[in-house]
Amino acid sequence: MSFFIDKYLLKKSKTQELPSGGQEIRIDVQLEQNPDLNTGSLTGTVTDPEGEVVSGAVVKVLTKEFDPIAHADTNVEGQYLIRNLQPGSYNVLAVDGIYFRSEVKGVSIPAKKQVTADLSFPEPPFTPPLAVIWGRVLDSSDQPIEKAVVNAYSLEGDTETIFAETLTNASGQYFVNGLPDGEYVFRAVAQGYKVSSDQFITVENGDNLESDFVLAIHPQENKGTVNGIITDNKGQPISALVFVGLYSLDEQDRETLVNVTKTNENGLYLFGNVEPGSYLVKAKATEIV
Repeated sequence: MSFFIDKYLLKKSKTQELPSGGQEIRIDVQLEQNPDLNTGSLTGTVTDPEGEVVSGAVVKVLTKEFDPIAHADTNVEGQYLIRNLQPGSYNVLAVDGIYFRSEVKGVSIPAKKQVTADLSFPEPPFTPPLAVIWGRVLDSSDQPIEKAVVNAYSLEGDTETIFAETLTNASGQYFVNGLPDGEYVFRAVAQGYKVSSDQFITVENGDNLESDFVLAIHPQENKGTVNGIITDNKGQPISALVFVGLYSLDEQDRETLVNVTKTNENGLYLFGNVEPGSYLVKAKATEIV
């Protein structure tokens, strides 16, 4: 089947006035070539496991390496159309709110051609839909806490049963999915912080709910340790009498001696109960003469 495509794009000229008295004017138009002249397009229909069309599904076109290229939604008849695809090989698939994803199809798009790729969802929809609880874990200064543990417990009366455990990312975000309808309690904890207050959540009909936590610093658990090994200029641990000083630094890098210790026979030193902050150590070895 042949069809027309714009070789040059529609463009208007500059406005000129034609004076009275039978005068002539010249109006030139310089057309610009259609940059998508040699591209192709992709169309098709998305159906469910029963063969019925799926409207509102998102159809995604990706490279063979699964880099994103373009997407479109299906209409009420389950049809989609994605234009202006450069000639080449692609992967195409569809997703919908109540399905995981469709099959992944490989397609080849030639120049100035339209290719048909029908997609179907091989699995039935979620019954019932499963919920997602998400949010962030922050400290009292609204800073994200990385690697905080968030636990979800299902509730049956006063009985708690662990359902899921997850860790926050560098932005303090967590995500718990696959929750059936029911009652849950969520808790968050991180090293150096007190355990969060319980958050009771009722899940119904596949809710998508946000639940954030703010953790208070634990006065004792928030303290850390500093340790190291003192060596000579050949990299060998110094087993002689070595004194090590721990210095804190303020915002102007001014040093304050916080604590002093000495190494053991392996050149190892250790400071405990160290408050959060910036530190350096200084060491020297002595001998009895």
